[in-house]
Amino acid sequence: MNQSQIQATYTKMSAELASVGINYDLAPVVDLDINPKNHVIHGLGRSFGADPKTVAKYASTFIDAMHTHGVLTAIKHFPGHGSSLGDTHKGFVDVTELWDSIELEPYALLKDKADTVMVAHVFNQRLDKTYPASLSYNTITTLLRQKIGYEGVVITDDLQMGAISKKYGLKSTLQLAINAGDDILLICNQLNPKQAKSSKVLVEMIMALLQSGKVKETQIAKAYQRIQKLKQKL
Repeated sequence: MNQSQIQATYTKMSAELASVGINYDLAPVVDLDINPKNHVIHGLGRSFGADPKTVAKYASTFIDAMHTHGVLTAIKHFPGHGSSLGDTHKGFVDVTELWDSIELEPYALLKDKADTVMVAHVFNQRLDKTYPASLSYNTITTLLRQKIGYEGVVITDDLQMGAISKKYGLKSTLQLAINAGDDILLICNQLNPKQAKSSKVLVEMIMALLQSGKVKETQIAKAYQRIQKLKQKL
């Protein structure tokens, strides 16, 4: 398809989403197609390509099209899932030896345009020796916010995915995610019905973390302010 056809396709998608009341699309994928053995990005045809500028160009087209009908977007999966071999839905995925800093370029190119950034659960010892990206202050606050200069909303990938749930308890996950700088904590309740958590339970856990001093109210307030600013786009 040429550029105008691509734009028209995405605009139609935007209209369809808006017609059923959906105003937030957790897309586009800006992972680079740099590992032919990758199953979750390359294998499923989810990447716009291996060149950061090309990826950013098509992602930008997608974002513009979504905005024509008031649909917000999320570029993902920071700091890059295209080099991985494993699937974070199923368990721990270490990209330390595979990841390349070129995977950050789409985020730098789109930092002023992106509505939100979704953070992956990949573990990269070169970025954080202890925590996967979604729970990492070094990755979210130091790298994405301070070094790249992104000021918008950060959303986690589903925190019930195996890469997180098999290693961390829910309360610990919430604490680490908030302290890392995540604004929206995604709990999808769809991978295992037996592990479904109600909003009430999650709010009570976070309140307990606040009361114990394990998370600060100022961190919650910053997230709230970023989310309210995002909502003004709707």
